[in-house]
Amino acid sequence: MSNVRIGDVDINVWEGFSQLNLDTYFFPAENEPKATCKVKLWSVPNIGEPTEEDLEVKIDLAQKSMELTVVVDKNKDMVHSEYYVRRYLSFFAGLLSEEYSMVHGAGIQIDGKGILILGKSGAGKSTLVSKFLHEAEVVDDDMIMTDWKTMQRTCKWGQSYKSEEYKQHIFRRDNFYSCPLDYIIVLRRRQDAKRIENGWPDSIREFMFDDRLPPQFFPTYRKKTTIPPEDIPVYRVGTNGPESVSMNSITSIIK
Repeated sequence: MSNVRIGDVDINVWEGFSQLNLDTYFFPAENEPKATCKVKLWSVPNIGEPTEEDLEVKIDLAQKSMELTVVVDKNKDMVHSEYYVRRYLSFFAGLLSEEYSMVHGAGIQIDGKGILILGKSGAGKSTLVSKFLHEAEVVDDDMIMTDWKTMQRTCKWGQSYKSEEYKQHIFRRDNFYSCPLDYIIVLRRRQDAKRIENGWPDSIREFMFDDRLPPQFFPTYRKKTTIPPEDIPVYRVGTNGPESVSMNSITSIIK
């Protein structure tokens, strides 16, 4: 059993597989647990990487409880299993949190400026963050907890994709867990990389949710998730072109 903390939610986690060491992976809880979660990982040989078909999620918001079952390949390490556990724990915390929203996005800091990068799946968030690795501090490139004043990593290990083609993870074991939120960048695949526009797209929330999470909870999550305040600058940047052009567009905004 482990106590973990995500945003302002403490979760009492019951582990079903000894190799998953949540004590070293997530942040320890500081207060009494507010929610409970059972994690069961079933070990099956030669199934490859887990997919959505290998997951079973049961969430009871009234009881503040979740049961998560992940089928894993016993011949592989626990990286992908931890990724799925982390993803669903973060979504669970996002449903329960009073102060924070969980968004599918990347958080980086350049020259002391915190940038939240949003975009639909495939818009290029992870690829762009991997290009910034040498000049930016990375909170995370996949899941961010935010109260629209700061951005927080959901666990001790952040990640960024080394290669969009091979999906190789770089797990960042560092102490850069959070930073202020100064700018929001919304990536758009069909927009030219040289083009920068001010303000949100027509639909704000569609850029804030991960469509691979349980769809039955989207109405609840959309209802409780707060909208960024108007004083945070928002820019729409295209990714239709070389990544270096999109990078230049982003750095030009904050300088």
